[in-house]
Amino acid sequence: MQRPMIGAVLGRSGQTINMIENVTGAKLHLSQPSGEGDEMQRTLTITGKPSSVYAGHMLAMSRVLLQIRESQIHNAQQGTFILTN
Repeated sequence: MQRPMIGAVLGRSGQTINMIENVTGAKLHLSQPSGEGDEMQRTLTITGKPSSVYAGHMLAMSRVLLQIRESQIHNAQQGTFILTN
């Protein structure tokens, strides 16, 4: 995961990642950062029963997609358009 998306999954003081774990029963782990600045990457590992892993993945990715959409809206309001994959 790239830096801007890490915060979407982690949340303030780990609130979001803890919520995902509590709701799904999966365990989520973010690796130590590699790279610097906007090039920083971290790996998200989700473990548990298959149904818990699936639910944890879906919730984590929904947070990432929400962050992307909010960034697009903000950039559009500022007159800046950035295409993301």
